[in-house]
Amino acid sequence: MYRLQPFFSLLSLLCLLTFAQVALADTTDQTASDSTERLAIAVERLVQLLEQESAVEHEEKQLRKLDIAISYLNFRSRRIEIMDRDLSMTKSERERIEDVLQQWQERKEQLKTAMEEESGEKKKEMEQTLQELELREKAIELRRSRIEEDIIIMENKVVDLQNQLDAVESYVQRHLQL
Repeated sequence: MYRLQPFFSLLSLLCLLTFAQVALADTTDQTASDSTERLAIAVERLVQLLEQESAVEHEEKQLRKLDIAISYLNFRSRRIEIMDRDLSMTKSERERIEDVLQQWQERKEQLKTAMEEESGEKKKEMEQTLQELELREKAIELRRSRIEEDIIIMENKVVDLQNQLDAVESYVQRHLQL
């Protein structure tokens, strides 16, 4: 609206000048008709300028929206990449834990086989070692289950972010005119 004020001021000044010219000149109807025609042309030109300015403002507003949407796309894309990398690292950690569990299973089997052959004090030590391995194994299995939950949560977040990204991308494609 503040941009329209100079046009209204110009229009008012033009009207005053036209009417002052008509009053001072004491001219014929032809001169008054010419002045009125010039005034009508000036008003029409001002209307055209206002329409053009309104269209330019609307286009600038759309471009600002698109710029914000594109910035959002860039931000979310980087965030998804980071989350994918974190997800890969978490899955690698899960695989390492599964390898450790497999090794401990093998160690337990070896220990059980060795216990069958031993007796006395050596067998008690082996039983205690076996119990320690089983406790460690339970702790590692708990950790693996927490990691599994984290993986599921991270995968869901990535899907949600990807859906948001797709929605913004479709908005940009709909409104971007190349």
